[in-house]
Order: sequence, then C-alpha cells, then structure tokens
Amino acid sequence: MAVDLVPLPPSFASTRVSLHALAEHVLAPLRYRDERRIGLRPLDGGFGPPLPDRRVAVVGAALHDDGRTADITTLAAAATFLGVDLGAPVEVYTPATDGDPDRPQDVDADASHALGGWFAFGEALLADLAGHAGSADDPTEIQLWPEHFDLALSVGAEGARVNLGVSPGDADHDEPYLYVGPWEPRSGPLWNESWGASLGYEAIRSGADPTTFVEERRRALGD
Repeated sequence: MAVDLVPLPPSFASTRVSLHALAEHVLAPLRYRDERRIGLRPLDGGFGPPLPDRRVAVVGAALHDDGRTADITTLAAAATFLGVDLGAPVEVYTPATDGDPDRPQDVDADASHALGGWFAFGEALLADLAGHAGSADDPTEIQLWPEHFDLALSVGAEGARVNLGVSPGDADHDEPYLYVGPWEPRSGPLWNESWGASLGYEAIRSGADPTTFVEERRRALGD
C-alpha cells in the first residue's frame, strides 16, 4: 500500500501523552455516557468518538464540536466545552494517564496532525487487511482504544488469532509502530517483542512494507 507519513516533530511524544489523556478522560467518557461504549475513531484528520448525531474530533491543537471550536488547554476546559463530566469510566478501564483537570496539555498542532495521519494510515491498512480476511478469520471492528491509545482489531482462526494495530508509541517505544500480537505466545526470528512483533514508523517511512510485515507473521502462525 502507498504510504505518506511525515517526519515526526520533536514535540510528538509530549503531544501524544496529552492527547492520550484527552482520549481517556474526556472523549471516551463522552461516548460512554451516551452509548455505553468507549471506542474512538480516526476522524477528519484527527480522532474522536463516533457519535450518531454529533461530530466531535481533535484536529491539530483544537477540539471541534460540530460548528464550534476551542483550543486544547486543560482537561477541565475540554470537558466543559463538550458538556461532559471529566473522568474515565473506571468500571470499564483504568486510565494510564494523569487526569489532573488543570494541568496544561502540551499539544503541538504539527505533532497532532502527524498523529492523525498515523491513525488514518492505520485505519486504511487494517480495513484492507480485514477486507482480505478469510471466512474463518472473523475480524472485529476497528477501534481506537482510549486506555492503550492504539487503533486495533482482532483477526484469525482459533490457534492463529492475533491483535493487529498501530500505536503512536508508549513507554517502551519512542516512535509509533505497527504491531502483530498473537493470542498465543510465539518466538523466533519474526517476533522481535515479548508479546509479538513490531515495525517502527521510520522503518515504514524508509520503505518497509507494512502489509508484507503483517502477512508474513500471520502465515507463520498457520504453519
């Protein structure tokens, strides 16, 4: 597949942390309040909750709610702007980020657009992989999970089922990465993580084919 990913700005990591907090403490709670679901989606070059009668999305350094727009400043301000009680639904997930309502959120527009581009790339890749899945593979819905802040689905027959996804990075990975996570642990040269395999952002930008990366590992699970 064609890949058009931009170089990551130095502010990417701090922006990722702030947007993860916004996803966990404001955006997912908004969907959970209305639908008792927490999954988010890539939207409008950014991301947000897929609400049936309202368009809410983070794009760049701003929060959009239908025709209204507000700069991202604090979690409290974002929650007030959207009219939702601040705080993750702890009965569903334990938040991984700081929920301090008044801590300034460090969101750089260029870094946020880069993250939105990564999620859009991931959505297209996962949709293509799901579209080519076999009848026994039973792919799940593609969702951006707020607690992990990764866009993912599960696919594969029993004994070879995997989580496929794109992460914007985490405590163990400075850059975004594509991953294949088998439900049953595997080892060997194809598996460079304790939980499966990852392919980094810069490797993809440099020409590594993401579809080949996934398909090689899925074929290995069926051997």
